[in-house]
Amino acid sequence: MSNQSNNKLFKNPIDAFTINSAREMHRLTTGSRNPPVLKVHQPNSENGPASIPNLNRDPAPDPIPTPTTAPTPAPFLVPATPSPHCRNPLCKDCGKVIIPAPVATFPVQDTPSICINNKWCILTQRLPILNAQEIEEFEAILEGIPVPEMIFGNNKVEVFTVDKKFHIMFNTLDALKLVERNPSTLIKVSYANEWFKSRQLKHANSENVSLEMYKPYDWTYTSHYKGTVLSGEGAWIVDNDREIPLDKLSSNNPIKFYDDMILYEDELGDNGISVLNIKIRVMSNCLLILQRLFIRVDEVLVRIIDTRLYIDFETGLIIREQKLMQDDYQNVLAKASGPDKKKWLRDNNWCSVNLPILQVQRDSGQLNWYSQHELKMIGIKQFRQISTINRRKKLAVIGSGPSAFYTVLNILKKNAGNVEIDMFEQHPSPFGLVRYGVAPDHPEVKNCIDRFNDISEFITLGNFKYFGNVPVSKDSTKSLSLQELYDNYNDILYAYGSSLPNLPEVAGIEHPGIISSYEFVNWYNGHPNHQDYEIPLKEVTDVSIVGNGNVAIDIVRILLAPSDGYWSKTDISSKALATLAESRVKRVNVLARRGVLDSKFTNKELRELLEMDKLGVYFQGWNDSSFKEQLADVKLDRINKRRVSLLNKYNHREFSKEEVENGKFWNLQYLKSPVGFKVHNERLLSETIVAENQLLFKDGKWTIEQSGKIGAVKNQLVILATGYKCEPLKEFKELGIPFENGRIPNNNGKVENVDHSYCVGWVSNASRGNINSTVADSEVVADTILREWEKENEDDDEKKGRAVIVGILKERGMEPVDWERWNKIHQLEKLQGSVKGKPYEKLAFNDMLDRTSQDKTRQDSD
Repeated sequence: MSNQSNNKLFKNPIDAFTINSAREMHRLTTGSRNPPVLKVHQPNSENGPASIPNLNRDPAPDPIPTPTTAPTPAPFLVPATPSPHCRNPLCKDCGKVIIPAPVATFPVQDTPSICINNKWCILTQRLPILNAQEIEEFEAILEGIPVPEMIFGNNKVEVFTVDKKFHIMFNTLDALKLVERNPSTLIKVSYANEWFKSRQLKHANSENVSLEMYKPYDWTYTSHYKGTVLSGEGAWIVDNDREIPLDKLSSNNPIKFYDDMILYEDELGDNGISVLNIKIRVMSNCLLILQRLFIRVDEVLVRIIDTRLYIDFETGLIIREQKLMQDDYQNVLAKASGPDKKKWLRDNNWCSVNLPILQVQRDSGQLNWYSQHELKMIGIKQFRQISTINRRKKLAVIGSGPSAFYTVLNILKKNAGNVEIDMFEQHPSPFGLVRYGVAPDHPEVKNCIDRFNDISEFITLGNFKYFGNVPVSKDSTKSLSLQELYDNYNDILYAYGSSLPNLPEVAGIEHPGIISSYEFVNWYNGHPNHQDYEIPLKEVTDVSIVGNGNVAIDIVRILLAPSDGYWSKTDISSKALATLAESRVKRVNVLARRGVLDSKFTNKELRELLEMDKLGVYFQGWNDSSFKEQLADVKLDRINKRRVSLLNKYNHREFSKEEVENGKFWNLQYLKSPVGFKVHNERLLSETIVAENQLLFKDGKWTIEQSGKIGAVKNQLVILATGYKCEPLKEFKELGIPFENGRIPNNNGKVENVDHSYCVGWVSNASRGNINSTVADSEVVADTILREWEKENEDDDEKKGRAVIVGILKERGMEPVDWERWNKIHQLEKLQGSVKGKPYEKLAFNDMLDRTSQDKTRQDSD
């Protein structure tokens, strides 16, 4: 069947994310039915574009594949006289026909994210990290080079002209293809050799690391990738004298489209970092792509390879530039300042201005345009925008955390022209978990706030308005009701987060000596509702943390790291800092009911905590003897192999007398489930009573069961790091909004059986996920909303939106915090923080409102 007829069959092509989800579901469904051997599709030529697994841009040759005969799996019976039209097997137990999962190909046609002047099309795609099957496909294509630890193989950026005279793509697989297989030919190879020797010396006496793992490839994943040119290759000429016109980029031309994604990241065997990131910025008259490869090999080198692509939409000028910057690690470190100099070496932007430029290469091209008449004559159709909305849609967003902002920005960047979005937050300050949940010593995680501030561009256009200090509830006269939002907006997006701890059912859990991580994290992050908590750390020497996720690891650092010099320069609450300065905590036990292979913390968090032995925070070990048989029997994946290696590297260490007297210690105790607590007094505990579990091999797999033994762990304070949960809004039942198991049931963000209602983030997935998963989920939900808007009838009643809401708020004497007012609050926080040498000092909610109200009063009087 031809492509032309194929396109007629599929008037509304399925998007690539849906296809990948379907394929993954198909793979999981058929996984137990003797799946066929994977065949890897190789590219047609060495210079051609990569064949990216699970991403097929062209329509399938035939949407209705011809049935093929497959070998019959052993548990099934084939009918004695099979029908010529049915090849399905029979179940040998009940005799019923088994319908296998369908074999199908899907017509995927990626739609441009934005089109400029009906000539240029820009497409970006951000998807989750590759699954195991996709990784196998990649490694087969890469011929032995193991893929980086975090690989976003389906991420890409494409720029092409409507007539396809020019087409360039940036993708992960093609970048990895240029990783050198013979390190001896690399620039500055002596650095890599020094590192390899240092790794040999470091692991020479280790039984857990085999030097045979070091293959002949560049393990720093250095790639001089400049993008894959799919058409227009002949237009390039070497042009080292032509520079990118920065003045045009720095003009007041508003940004129409922005995206930022990681292609791959690897921690280089705990010896640094290698990350390939790509950013794109599109204005009305030009675009700029920056692909940055940032490599830091600790104690060896810092290297950056920047590739920039500049396109002038008006003249057709294309400039591509690649810069190699590199220096010795110690030379770069010497340029840093402050008590923690090494933190600057984790900032690629700081490194980029402090590294010498070793090499610059530029090439350019010039396109000659077809006229619009010529385009019609040769049959080139104009690309449509990602969505075509006939009437201005009004969307109310409840919540202002990462999922809310990512979803809103995805909607606005794809179609801002006919959209009006209002965001309602019960507190004056936005950003939710990023502001009040991320550990103070992880400022890099909070960098997404810079991305969220891009929203200001859409405020000036009238597409977005922030309503801080406006709760959506029927509990108070100073609030909006959910019904009022439905009356005045076309659609509602629920994007609020968790407001309760997810506590285990254990006797005595109400004792004051037992607190939740929800309360503790909000306390040290200065959440106004929790910052005045009294945590009796000056009376405590031993703390137990129940749970072993990243939050538990964060809390260990909070309790044991030096308050002065480490925490004092972060945005930690001043009240929490004063309490930590008086703390007598000496030991922290991390208790987990399951095993080491079920650990929820990431290796990055674990390594960071283990390396705090330089600050006098020591790892006392873990109960590795309980897992010897399992670890000998199970083939570990890369993540678990690294985890066990890290734990064993610091395990069974002997401490000096001085370290014992002056140091602080933590340990991991697996296979322990709290069942009760022994009380010391009305404020503190003396022990946690635990049921000791055991690891058993049954029915071909390892399982956790209770052993019947009871033990005790010494502690005066217990922190329950067992997760968070969301709760329904007051009007959910009245309005028929479903809520079960801590989430709103939904299909790709569309609330089940409720029109004009969507959800994203923790309220949609039962408080699971991190920033990376939030980015992917938000894009899916944004596309769901846009597709639904395209389907809706033009005759639907037009809603009034903020025109009515502003009046309601005024009538009720409510004073919302808008985006300008919030920025004034944050500037004040920065000013107060600078006095203390901190990034900023978080204000209490009342202080936020008082300070900005005073400014407003002064302005009114003037």
